[in-house]
Amino acid sequence: MAVYTAVDDSALFYNNLLYAGTGSTNAITGVGFAPNITWIKSYDTGSTDHVLYDTVRGVEQVIYPNTNDLDSTASTGLTVFGSDGFTVVSEGNINNAARNYVAYN
Repeated sequence: MAVYTAVDDSALFYNNLLYAGTGSTNAITGVGFAPNITWIKSYDTGSTDHVLYDTVRGVEQVIYPNTNDLDSTASTGLTVFGSDGFTVVSEGNINNAARNYVAYN
């Protein structure tokens, strides 16, 4: 059995998850910790933006790192950071029922 310090065990600080969009409220769990930042991208289409949320700005502030836009306010999208993941609602870039996503936490 390996012995890790907090710094050596990256699973304490980083985890990516794959999830299927539902088009409605979708609780994504299994991160293993409360994420402070989540970067979401559809992996089966190139036509959606990268979307980044963090706990410092709050869930209504979104960053699109693949565009020239500054952060913007979004009343839909990621709505809650939880103790083991996050919750998204119907929004094309992060929870379209016809797409699959990867979330880097």
